[in-house]
Amino acid sequence: MMEIGLSSDLVVQGNHQMDGGMQALGEFDNISNRPTAILCSKDVTANGIMREAYDREIEIPNDLSVVGFDDIALLSSQFLR
Repeated sequence: MMEIGLSSDLVVQGNHQMDGGMQALGEFDNISNRPTAILCSKDVTANGIMREAYDREIEIPNDLSVVGFDDIALLSSQFLR
C-alpha cells in the first residue's frame, strides 16, 4: 500500500466469509477518508460487504464499488439499488 501512496489502515483482514465482509465494512467507520472502492479476496466476502452496505443505505455502485475474485454463482444483484 505504501508503494502506491495509500495508508495501510485501508487493509482489513477477515475470514473470507460473508460475515467477515460485513464486519470489514464497519472497520472503515473510524477512517476520516472512507474508501470509494473495496477489493475483496473472495466473492462471498464481497457479498458480505454489499449486504452490510445495503443495511447502511450505501448504494452500490454509486457510493461504493465492490470487487471479488473467484466468480462464484451467487447472485449479488439483490443488494443493488
